[in-house]
Amino acid sequence: MRSRRWIFPLLATCLAMLLLAGLAASSRAAAPYAGADPPAVYRVYFANAAGLQQLAAALDVWAVNHAEGYLTAPLTPEQAERLQATHRLEAAPLPGPLPGPALAAQGAAGIPGFACYRTVEETADTLAALAATYPQLAQLKTIGVSWEKQTPGGPAGYDLDVLVLTNRARPGPKFRFFLMGAIHARELATAETALRFAESLLAGYGVDADATWLLDYGELHLLPIANPDGRKRAEAGILWRKNTNRSDAACIWSPDFDGVDLNRNSSFQWNSCLGCSSGEVCDQTYRGRAPASEPETQALESYLRALFADARPPEPDAAATETTAGLLLSLHSYGEYVLYPWGWTSSPAPNAAALQTLGRKLGYYTRYNACQIGAPGCFYQTDGSIEDWVYGELGIPGYTIEMGNWFFEPCATYEAGLAGATLAALRYAFKAAQAPYQSPGGPEIVAVTPATITLAAGAPLTVTAQADDTRSYGGVYGSDPAQPIQAARAGLDFFPRQAPRNGWAMRAADGRFDQPQEVLSLKIETACWSAGRHLLYLQAQDRSGQWGVPSAALVEVIDAAQFSLQFTSLPSIPRPGQPATYTISITNQSPVTDSYTLAGEPTTWQFDLPAQPIGPVAPGATISVTFTATVPRLEAPPADQARIVVTSTTQPGKCLDAGLMMPEPSLRRFFPFLSLLPPLAPPSDPPTG
Repeated sequence: MRSRRWIFPLLATCLAMLLLAGLAASSRAAAPYAGADPPAVYRVYFANAAGLQQLAAALDVWAVNHAEGYLTAPLTPEQAERLQATHRLEAAPLPGPLPGPALAAQGAAGIPGFACYRTVEETADTLAALAATYPQLAQLKTIGVSWEKQTPGGPAGYDLDVLVLTNRARPGPKFRFFLMGAIHARELATAETALRFAESLLAGYGVDADATWLLDYGELHLLPIANPDGRKRAEAGILWRKNTNRSDAACIWSPDFDGVDLNRNSSFQWNSCLGCSSGEVCDQTYRGRAPASEPETQALESYLRALFADARPPEPDAAATETTAGLLLSLHSYGEYVLYPWGWTSSPAPNAAALQTLGRKLGYYTRYNACQIGAPGCFYQTDGSIEDWVYGELGIPGYTIEMGNWFFEPCATYEAGLAGATLAALRYAFKAAQAPYQSPGGPEIVAVTPATITLAAGAPLTVTAQADDTRSYGGVYGSDPAQPIQAARAGLDFFPRQAPRNGWAMRAADGRFDQPQEVLSLKIETACWSAGRHLLYLQAQDRSGQWGVPSAALVEVIDAAQFSLQFTSLPSIPRPGQPATYTISITNQSPVTDSYTLAGEPTTWQFDLPAQPIGPVAPGATISVTFTATVPRLEAPPADQARIVVTSTTQPGKCLDAGLMMPEPSLRRFFPFLSLLPPLAPPSDPPTG
């Protein structure tokens, strides 16, 4: 009898395949539901994950309710008749309005009936206008073409345009965030949201501290419409999902079912799991004739390979490097989910814990369920997705946000809250892209007050903020536990993951770090700050030892010293007891000849500095000076930060300073047992900026 045990699973599989074939064949009788011909929508109940997967391969699944065991899908009369023999069916209402050509107004902006969403052409015009308006911050790149543009003899098609946002005046290397929308054509809100995110960053540069540092130290690569051919069909009031390949993806039953599902066409784990995509051309999840068969997929994969370094070893179960920088996020609708790899298997990804943590951070802003795509009880398994591809091939975390409650989300609902919540999640995602496997595990800095400050050099600067380790939400799938705040720090004009030279420890307002939410305070003397705009970065650490994403405040300093400092030679961080050599240049920006004195702080460091003033220095001229500084030995107090103060001899009280070491205790790098000491405490008289 043992030799016959294979018969029953085989028979079950064959019966399931026959059912799927029948459903696929019957689906070809109806078009993709124009506004004048709304579909019949049903709840189709399933018994288990295998049953859901079988249905997902054959139906146009709109939503899944795991708690009650049903999916929502449009059915033709033939499909409904076949399914009633094996499944419980219930009629369901259409989730929202369908557009139609009758709603169009001549010359009206936006998609007919949905004026809040820009058309393909309007989106292209906006991208070009942003690049022209902000030439120092925005650059437009064409990374490929759509199927129709590649194929002669039909519609003109479209370029695949990526808008790259970064402050090009500031050199790299920079972390990168790739944001895309509308890979599924009918999901209208996605492209508009991506576009608005770019607009908010550009409008905020120089006036919004976080927008400023994100574009100074990061790059946003924005592809608002990944499937422009299909999107144009959807704008006509059709629930079009796929691209418009009419050649090797032509449906013999109806041209309304032509095309390839671009989010099942990626080359990683293409056609790797049963029911995760379809081999039937007419199905909505048709995967294409081969991996990356479509020009849109080819362009996207090629661009991402050039954009991100490969951070994942070739072994299938190997995790991406923990210090990996970079993030991909694809906007979809609908369902109210935050999804992350794997989709092609129910097994967790090698970086599962970190992927979950960031997913739950995004879930906090959207209040969406956050879960692994292919895990039981989450969504349903998918293969050939771009999220699995970017993680599986490059080790870059890939996420999906399923926005809202309908493909054609009404503008009133979109503007009332959906847009704002998603934009907030995108800003956090951009922040996290600098260390996506690490920084989401730490607290956030919120409620920075004041966010923009103008003061005269020498005036005290007082800043308050809140460190919050509770901002995690996975919905029914749980949230990460909050931990007490352990430390907080501030730094001037450096990005926290680079080597900071001016920094301060922040105090807990109640005098003790012991809660997951702490009010922070910082008071700084600014006597030696240079004139102009400064960024003050704030960052907090929880008891796990993880520093969270930074937030910032903008500080505008006026009436400052009329000279500038710049290091022209910097050593690596020296060991305790060893001297380090620095060279600093001083440029006289005043209208008179000047000289400068140099002093070192604190006294626990040894400095070899010129005893006499440096100069004279003519207006506009620069002078360089070389000096040494010796890090204290272990028996000295742990002063991990030192500074050189340069004072003008012709401008009484005007000075600038330059920090030499990190606020993160350097001694602990070389002597691990010192990590048992408390975090760096704020001095009674904090060092100036």
